[in-house]
Amino acid sequence: MQSVSRALDLFAAVVRADGSSGVSELAATSGLPIATVHRLLATLAAKGFVLRDEETRRYSVGPVAVDVSSRIRAHDALPDVAAPFLLELVGLTGESANLAILDGNAAVYVGHVASPRTVRMFTEAGNRAPLHASGTGKVLLANLPDDRRNALVSVLVLEQHTRRTITDREDLRRELDRVRRTGTAIDNGEFEDGVRCIAVPVRDARDRVVAAISVSGPASRLTSERAASLLPQIQAVSTRLTASLTPPTRD
Repeated sequence: MQSVSRALDLFAAVVRADGSSGVSELAATSGLPIATVHRLLATLAAKGFVLRDEETRRYSVGPVAVDVSSRIRAHDALPDVAAPFLLELVGLTGESANLAILDGNAAVYVGHVASPRTVRMFTEAGNRAPLHASGTGKVLLANLPDDRRNALVSVLVLEQHTRRTITDREDLRRELDRVRRTGTAIDNGEFEDGVRCIAVPVRDARDRVVAAISVSGPASRLTSERAASLLPQIQAVSTRLTASLTPPTRD
């Protein structure tokens, strides 16, 4: 634990320098012995958190740290970026539109635009939904790397919310394979009776699924046939949202 604490203190010193720093400077700033600084910098450099200039022997923030930082900024900005796309979905479908991200073992809503109709589905930012029983949750779970997905499926509490909820792990694995293959998840009254939801993934510049957008409404109005007919429009909005998260390439 002491080594971890020291490594974090040293990395913080590199970040605060806002440029490049030498070993002596970092030792003075962090209060660590020079030998310890040398050892920890070698580890941080090997992991990509700091970058060593071979000519000057000075250290700066590395590519892995830059990537993590950009992902955090993109994550924080996502609800604002997605807001007009959710509004467009409501206009196209007449149903409520949602944006959710993965948070531990649940999907958490970070964006929502309610349908103008009197009978509508409503949620709030911060509300959570089960991964196994919601459209957004299944999209997020299905598109995780295999090892992480398998680990989560193994420990999820498959609570039965309605008679349609998937409570068998093998059935869930098959459903997740289908969701990943088709790029679409349906919640057919699996979380709440009488509610249908259709969800698709949102990807970042590296083609990683970072969120899910969905349209939800009463099953009596959002029938299976109507959900299927709306799918191309939902996917088109998701594609444009994904493009808005991708920085323009430079010539």
